[in-house]
Amino acid sequence: MRLLHPLALLAAAPLAACAFRPGLAVTALLWLAAGAGAGYQLIANVAFTSAVPDQWRAQAFGVVGTGLVTGQSVGVIGGGALAEVVAPHVVVAIAGMTGLLGAGILSCSNRRSAIGSAEGQRSDLRGAA
Repeated sequence: MRLLHPLALLAAAPLAACAFRPGLAVTALLWLAAGAGAGYQLIANVAFTSAVPDQWRAQAFGVVGTGLVTGQSVGVIGGGALAEVVAPHVVVAIAGMTGLLGAGILSCSNRRSAIGSAEGQRSDLRGAA
């Protein structure tokens, strides 16, 4: 689980670097790194599976799958429309920056909830003593 946030950031950061309009070889390496970072999805899947009770798991995966496909469709349509007005490397960079923002927000919110959970556990231990 510790690799979830770093890998999510790795999936987006190389795409944001496309704003600098690197050459073909550098772009290929950036996209290779982004693809490696996409491994965060496996960890996220395990975390999701662990968090959902057994009796709701199939339904939860159906809802999440629908949401993912819908979100990806909106992203592709929006990216294509944006590429009609700005250069494609700018669209890729915007996607990367959006991914960085989303991963950063989720990372911060998870840290806050983990800190709150740890504090709650400490107060429970004090009360039990």
